[in-house]
Amino acid sequence: ILRATGLDSLPGAVVLLKIIGIAIAVLSDMIIFWWLLIQLPDVKVPRRIAVKTALLAAVGFEVLKIVGSYTIAHTANSPTAGPFASIVAILIWIQLVARWLLFVCAWAATLLADYRAAQPRPVAVEKPVETVPPPAEAEIKPAAVGASLVAAGAVAGAAATWAVLRPGHGRGARNGRPVA
Repeated sequence: ILRATGLDSLPGAVVLLKIIGIAIAVLSDMIIFWWLLIQLPDVKVPRRIAVKTALLAAVGFEVLKIVGSYTIAHTANSPTAGPFASIVAILIWIQLVARWLLFVCAWAATLLADYRAAQPRPVAVEKPVETVPPPAEAEIKPAAVGASLVAAGAVAGAAATWAVLRPGHGRGARNGRPVA
């Protein structure tokens, strides 16, 4: 771009282009993190807190990207470590990014808790409520339950005994006739 516009001979143009590239990367990361902070949680995050948190996440993420790129590029050229060093460096970078994002989310939660604590709470005006006493319920006593179960068992036993021993259908009958 600098060569096409004829600005490559200006002093500091390369540095300025790198700074503009980093600023664009931070801005795009900030937009992504802001969207994640607004859409992902089930709580309403105020815009000011979301912007602060997204800016912190984007700057830290960009620093980790620059340091990670530098580290991975230098470990790949190592004759002793070879290809394993770059794999380990990538895994460490992923772990650092995950830790950074967890830190930023915890910071956002702390800001949100402080914000909610500072908000004035509406005062509820209580109206006098008519209290109607609940209807008096009959208290069920264990003795009454036991007596009811014994009575039900006695009735069921009497009915079963009558059904088995009634004339013509009981134990001593064959084909409807009594056995002698």
